[in-house]
Amino acid sequence: MADFTSTFFLYREKTDGGIEILRCRSLDDTVEIPGQIEGRPVTGLGPYAFSAGEKHPNDGVWTGDEEERDGVPEVFGEGLKRIHLPSGLRRVGAYAFYN
Repeated sequence: MADFTSTFFLYREKTDGGIEILRCRSLDDTVEIPGQIEGRPVTGLGPYAFSAGEKHPNDGVWTGDEEERDGVPEVFGEGLKRIHLPSGLRRVGAYAFYN
């Protein structure tokens, strides 16, 4: 059985070989962005990734399976109190932390 995790990421692969985080679901108000997903480095946060606005993209792949994510809320806006970014992060998209 896989270890339980309460944090899930919507991501997409970039043409440069990196991963861009688009959204996050977690049971905690502190999020740690992993250094790698699927063996590829996490190099960016997408536009509006943690913003309280409604411009969240849906064109990615979620970590974990749907059953594990069920009922786990998205973390954004004032619901995000602290974030830990990986050392390989190179880009933060426009309005990633808006509102």
